[in-house]
Amino acid sequence: MYYPSPLGAACVKNFYANNVAFRRAVFAAHPYPAQDRIYRGHCQVLGMQLFAAGIPVRFAAAARTVHRLPDRARDFVQLRLHRGADARDLAPHLARAVLPPPLRWIGGLGPVSAAAVLAPRLVHSARALGHQDMPRQRRRDRLASLGLMAGISALDLVGGLLGNRALRRERSRACENLAYRAGA
Repeated sequence: MYYPSPLGAACVKNFYANNVAFRRAVFAAHPYPAQDRIYRGHCQVLGMQLFAAGIPVRFAAAARTVHRLPDRARDFVQLRLHRGADARDLAPHLARAVLPPPLRWIGGLGPVSAAAVLAPRLVHSARALGHQDMPRQRRRDRLASLGLMAGISALDLVGGLLGNRALRRERSRACENLAYRAGA
């Protein structure tokens, strides 16, 4: 799910580190920020910093990256809890990047701000089905996709309510155990 940007045609305010290419000079001037509290959201913070600096980030709909699924259901749940906790920790950055000034206080509401991030993300993701150069889905497939997104968002919300500090004990083990983090 990408937030549209006014910086140009096909530009977005955010990106994911697994599907991005930088010009060397841009990346040298704007390296990934050090955010120790965040599990995997550094690319989101950098994307919003690039947007704030007026540097366009272009969305290439044809670019595809596939992650191997975690090996076990427990690993999948851990991943989603950490991603939800990231939503909470990213909320202040997102609020500055996408909300008008009178509403930016929403980013500082702790666990509530996780819901403020996750709800629009679910809505934008649902709207993206059948768009962004994706094939149209039959009604049954669309309903299944929406159900899956809602379930994943529910797990993310639990992680957002707990926060990364509560999950920190499991963090190093989770980073080693999650299949796509371990290499392979």
